[in-house]
Amino acid sequence: MKFTVVARNILLQNIRHKILNVLVVFTLLMVLAGLGLTALSPGAEQRVILDTGLAGLEIFGFLVVVFSMAVLNFEETDMRTIWLVLSKPVGRAGFLLGKFLGLIYTLGLNLLLMSVVLLIIGWIGTVPIDQFFPATVILTFFELVIFIAVAIFFSVISSSVINGLVFSLFAFLIGHMAQYLKLLVKSADPVLRTVVYFFYYLLPNLEYFNVKDAVYMTGIDFSWIYVVKAALYGIIYSSFLMLISTAIFRRREI
Repeated sequence: MKFTVVARNILLQNIRHKILNVLVVFTLLMVLAGLGLTALSPGAEQRVILDTGLAGLEIFGFLVVVFSMAVLNFEETDMRTIWLVLSKPVGRAGFLLGKFLGLIYTLGLNLLLMSVVLLIIGWIGTVPIDQFFPATVILTFFELVIFIAVAIFFSVISSSVINGLVFSLFAFLIGHMAQYLKLLVKSADPVLRTVVYFFYYLLPNLEYFNVKDAVYMTGIDFSWIYVVKAALYGIIYSSFLMLISTAIFRRREI
């Protein structure tokens, strides 16, 4: 399948661009943050290390996607590498799907390696790791898979790389803030409430994947059924968005 070749090439390209160097930064920051925050929180060292690490997974995973998208879009538009790919027997749908999978491969590899780093740091610091750790990593992965689909969608409909990234970042922020905005406008002007509700149901609810605080700070009952439901939501939303992106990309002039 041609799209798997595109996906593999994108992964190798990201490795050549030293995207994995983010792991070095992640490791250093986790060690420094662990040392600094545990000094400020005596008696809660284990909790601080795990909270900081899980937050770092999401932040650095997000940065990996942003940097990868920026580099790919720059090379496709300014260096015209997209013509080299499309001149081969690779259709536009195959190219876009390969790009989507290539970014997922890059994200998955980074999250896997960062999780291993965090586990090693936790093992050294005698931090107990329970079933919620892999669950939060999986949820972070599917949250960022949705963000990849959103970023590809805006790269397809935008006229420039910068505009596509700005719109993607905006969607990411709104995706985390939407449910709070929905609560705030319950008694607001009907027009404002309608606008907020429109974006609430249109954009992905990324807070659905954020269970770190709920699980670790409030100790709610948490099951793997929730993880499966969230994963299905991520798969369905990103697949639907990729179908729309592909339909637009097939008719777009390059």
